[in-house]
Amino acid sequence: MKRVSRLLGSQGFRKMVQISVILLVLYAALNVSWRNFKQAHNSARIVGLLHGAVAERLYSANEALLSLFGDSYRATFANLGFPWTFRTFGIESVDPILALDLFARRHALSSTVLVGLILPLLIVLIAGKVFCSYFCPARLLFEFCSALRRGLIRLGLPLPEFHPPFRFGGWVLFGGLLASVAGAGSIWYLLLPYLSIAGSLFLAITGGTTGGLLFVVLGWCILEIVLAPGWACQGLCPTGFLLERFAVERSLVLENLHSGDCPRHCSSCRQACPYSLYPRAGTTAYLNSCDNCGLCVQQCPKDYLRRRWKPSPILPRFLFPRGTEEGGARRISSLALLLLFLPALVYAHHNKGLPHYGYFENYPQVPTKEYVEIHGRWEIGATIFNFQGLDRRKADTPNDVKIYLYIYDSESGANYSGPVDFVIRQGERVITRFHREKPDEELVYISRETLPRSGEYVIEAQLPGEAGGDVLPLRFEIKIAGEGWHPVWIIGGSMGILGMLMLGAYGRRRKIRKKSSNRRERFSENVNVEEKRKQE
Repeated sequence: MKRVSRLLGSQGFRKMVQISVILLVLYAALNVSWRNFKQAHNSARIVGLLHGAVAERLYSANEALLSLFGDSYRATFANLGFPWTFRTFGIESVDPILALDLFARRHALSSTVLVGLILPLLIVLIAGKVFCSYFCPARLLFEFCSALRRGLIRLGLPLPEFHPPFRFGGWVLFGGLLASVAGAGSIWYLLLPYLSIAGSLFLAITGGTTGGLLFVVLGWCILEIVLAPGWACQGLCPTGFLLERFAVERSLVLENLHSGDCPRHCSSCRQACPYSLYPRAGTTAYLNSCDNCGLCVQQCPKDYLRRRWKPSPILPRFLFPRGTEEGGARRISSLALLLLFLPALVYAHHNKGLPHYGYFENYPQVPTKEYVEIHGRWEIGATIFNFQGLDRRKADTPNDVKIYLYIYDSESGANYSGPVDFVIRQGERVITRFHREKPDEELVYISRETLPRSGEYVIEAQLPGEAGGDVLPLRFEIKIAGEGWHPVWIIGGSMGILGMLMLGAYGRRRKIRKKSSNRRERFSENVNVEEKRKQE
């Protein structure tokens, strides 16, 4: 009974965390659809009319939940991302693989990425590879695959079980970085099992399809069920390899209290371990690979295994750990340094806040107008999207325009990202005002405003005193979507043109009739003249 209680307590909590991570991914994906509904309709009733009662109730429930944290739309951006690279309640976390990838490609890391690395590195330095056992969606899937494999074996199906002595996680990491530097950044969706799974779930909800990622996930499952259980995580995953470099001197460790007293033929710990590690006989080779899942602790018949906390040095030896893999880690680290000598890549930025060469030509599918003005040290530019092509009579907000605006400081050579007061005027009339404490997205201030009519406008950006207190006007001209000829004018004009054509046709027909009548009269006169001549 005590063993069952411990099993439900430890492993039950771990399963709860794993399922919570999956739910977080699903919720982040569903929030994408919710934000689209929020921007397009901003009404639960309209969502219900268009998509049904269930969608209406879900929209309302999410609205009520997010409203607890302030503005509901902005609150959705406090919960974003995939496992290991996410933002939960405003807390940032960055996947160390992503940080390495960015550094290899750009030779620099932003302050946001550096801050986001603090949480995952702190977790690894304290508890080791607990990401693999608690937070990785792939581990939950692989444990299900292992249970399926055990069931097939019990049914009498002979399945091979390979335990290759070689581990290629470091080489996979180096190859992935090399491919990413060469321009194939999406390679990580193939190499990282948890990214393949999370990406498939995200695409299934937001796009209704998983694409080729589903086959990648199936490939991982086949490897786990049919060929080499546990080797995907132990021998191939680059994240596991990287985390081991930091987890060498972790505080949470697995210990065998009575290694000399273990039964001679007992291998319960090895059978329970998903990596087939063997924490007995006083060995320590398993320590670097152990992810503190606790399965072996629960299965030990003598209760010799336990997890305990120990002091850990501040600067662990993570680059060249002790053990048989020191040479391999040294070679991989040396090769990785060569990536720093490759040229950094330049990418076309997708947002108007950082204009780049060919932006206007490369994105012609979105009907927008771009405006740029320079006032001393400041450059102010905006992209105006006024929903051209929509039928204004059917639109809920026919006079709305979307504004994407950036402010660039030529003296500092960087975009301004502080507070701004905005005013939109038409002539001397103030149409609307709005304030931003910081850019809404990346380095861009975004607003959706209602303008009364087509015409010329000016948007003024008032900078605070510490930024110079300048007022930066930007003139733009807008044609409200759907404005054009009124249907009455079109019908009236068409009827007028039709009437003129009918009058013209009637006049021409009357003229033709008159000519025909004259011909008949002349013909009759000629006939009469001929008859008179014959009579004479």
